[in-house]
Amino acid sequence: MTAVAFRLEIPSSTEDGDIREVACRGVVVRNRVLEAPDGSMPEAEPLFEAAILFQDLDPEAQEAIEGFVLQQLNSQTG
Repeated sequence: MTAVAFRLEIPSSTEDGDIREVACRGVVVRNRVLEAPDGSMPEAEPLFEAAILFQDLDPEAQEAIEGFVLQQLNSQTG
């Protein structure tokens, strides 16, 4: 339940190469260190998975984030 402020750089969904920067605030609701597929810990700096509850997103920022997530999901499914 740690409060955080951060910026996301979201690539444009078009081919123009633009990047949209979105300032965000939120609360970390879950985090964990990622393990290697064999269950061991990485030797280099560990990677973390975090779940963040976004707060006070303006509609344009929310739309940009949702669009990016949908684009990523669609690219993984084919």
